[in-house]
Amino acid sequence: MPTESDTEPAMEQTKSWEVFYEPSPNYRSVHVDGIVVSPNARGNVAVTFYSERLTIPKRLSMKVNPDSKRIEERFVEGKEGIVRYFDSTVYLSLEIVDELISWLNQAKEYLEESDDDSQPISPDSGKSE
Repeated sequence: MPTESDTEPAMEQTKSWEVFYEPSPNYRSVHVDGIVVSPNARGNVAVTFYSERLTIPKRLSMKVNPDSKRIEERFVEGKEGIVRYFDSTVYLSLEIVDELISWLNQAKEYLEESDDDSQPISPDSGKSE
């Protein structure tokens, strides 16, 4: 004879899943000095991360002073200013944008209120236990 749980629609049965986090083979940490954000033609938000540094000369002239073993460098050629290296772009749906904003706000509040910044933050649970 069927039990009550056998006759429940599949959607009403609660399932529990464990979630495991593992880095992909392509995972890497990157330093970010800034971001460029723009919508794309498919209705997603494109977020491009960049790092920046002062330019490196393309060419220098070096003069060695034989008396003092001192080397004098003179800039000859290259760009002047700051170089921004675009590292990666992520494309986010509006739903994921909202989720990211929630995570960032909770992490910001946590860091502003706590001396312990070593615990992960989850938008679903607030401060990690």
